[in-house]
Order: sequence, then structure tokens, then C-alpha cells
Amino acid sequence: MGTKLSPDSPVVVTQDEIQLLRMDMIWEAKMVSIVTSDPLNGRLEHRFEGNEARTMMRVLNKRDFSGTNKRMRQQVLEYLIAQGRLPTGTVTEDESDLDNVEEE
Repeated sequence: MGTKLSPDSPVVVTQDEIQLLRMDMIWEAKMVSIVTSDPLNGRLEHRFEGNEARTMMRVLNKRDFSGTNKRMRQQVLEYLIAQGRLPTGTVTEDESDLDNVEEE
């Protein structure tokens, strides 16, 4: 399942779950690409470039995601909400999708 956002006010058709699918940070190009998916809009890319992307990368690079702190995926969805790119809602984490990921 992964990290999902349940919007407070679903838009027209039920938009009951927004998932974070992928996040790419390209330091040299100062670019961050975040892909989300929901039943209403399908896959959407949220792109940040220049100083905004660089600031975002630096902040995420310094954050502590261990222990009881919010996971990176949760914080990324909350950032998209704060930027007005996603509707307000409750972000929850279900790490069951990580159970089958092989560690190197």
C-alpha cells in the first residue's frame, strides 16, 4: 500500500487515496520530480526546479527519518500539500509495500 493521503474534501469524483509512487532528485540539474497517483487523476508529476528544488533536496538530506519520526514519503506528501499541489488531508504510512524489497 505505501504512503497515502486521504483528502479532507474529495474533488467531484471520489479521490480517496493519493499515493507517492516515485521521487527523483537530480542534484546537478537542481531538479526534483515527484510522481503521485490517485483514482481520479491517475499519475501526476510534480516538478520542482532551480533554487526551490535545491532547497528541498538539502532539507530532505538533513532530516532524521529514523525511529518515531515521520518517514520521508509522509513528509514529501505533506510538502506537496503545503505547496498547494495536493488537497489537504490525512497522511498515513503503511510499510507493508516495503516488506518485499530486497536490501543490497
